[in-house]
Amino acid sequence: MENNKQILKRFIVAAQSLDDKTVAALMHPAFVVHEAAGLPYAGEYRGLAGWQKLFSTVTGIWRDVSIKTEMYMGADDAEDFAILMILSGKSPDGREDFQTRILEHWRLQDGKVIEVWPHYWDTHAMRVLYEKGQPGA
Repeated sequence: MENNKQILKRFIVAAQSLDDKTVAALMHPAFVVHEAAGLPYAGEYRGLAGWQKLFSTVTGIWRDVSIKTEMYMGADDAEDFAILMILSGKSPDGREDFQTRILEHWRLQDGKVIEVWPHYWDTHAMRVLYEKGQPGA
């Protein structure tokens, strides 16, 4: 039987490879991602539809998006984990490269991913880059 850390890693791999069937199977019915108010995609994203909307919004704003998982923190059977990720890409107009760290708090319940709280290193810099990259800016 898989422990919670293995379930989380499988979720991340499935999400990064756009395997929505596996993501849905590992997602708790009350799943929610909380994005910071300072980001251009602020808000709560619920369920598989919310997850898909968040992904399409992020990849629709930033060009050439890449997310690299650096480290998983938490005991194998814990319900709470931290994941260090590196988000990189280009501004909306494609003129500026960016890279930022994200430390995400992931929570599992009953062997399913239920909640994600991403914490960006610098949400203000992300907002400024977003606004500078808009047409007419």
